[in-house]
Amino acid sequence: MHASRRSSTLPFTVIAAATLLLAACGPAASVAPTTAAADYNVEVEMLDIAFAPTELTVHVGDTVHFVFTNTGHLDHEAVIGDQVMQDAHEAENVDGAHPSHAADATAEPHEVEVAVAKTGTLDYTFTTAGTVIMGCHEPAHIAAGMTLAITVEP
Repeated sequence: MHASRRSSTLPFTVIAAATLLLAACGPAASVAPTTAAADYNVEVEMLDIAFAPTELTVHVGDTVHFVFTNTGHLDHEAVIGDQVMQDAHEAENVDGAHPSHAADATAEPHEVEVAVAKTGTLDYTFTTAGTVIMGCHEPAHIAAGMTLAITVEP
């Protein structure tokens, strides 16, 4: 009888621990399991010149399904990559002319554009430990600090 009590409390213990872990993320990230190819979903709000959350921690091998909701008054994009890639993408904005990929079939797999009052998604697999940046490269947005720092742990 004692063994059956232990096994019946184990699922509750695991669920409680997972709930506490997700609660520890607090308002920084909305994380939920997913049944798709992604390991979990992360909701990101696109405000005027800001992402919410501004920080996220994932693990090497995690595939995240990002769901972006643009609640601001400006169009935004999310581009995931290291600082070198962010700098190269920003350099595309010569004289404030931003190349739009919204209807472009050749858009990079690590970026998404989201118009005002719209929602967009992006699946991304983190393959290397370190820091990855999500940035918005609409004119002057990344310079104003519209970034999300993603820590990728082993």
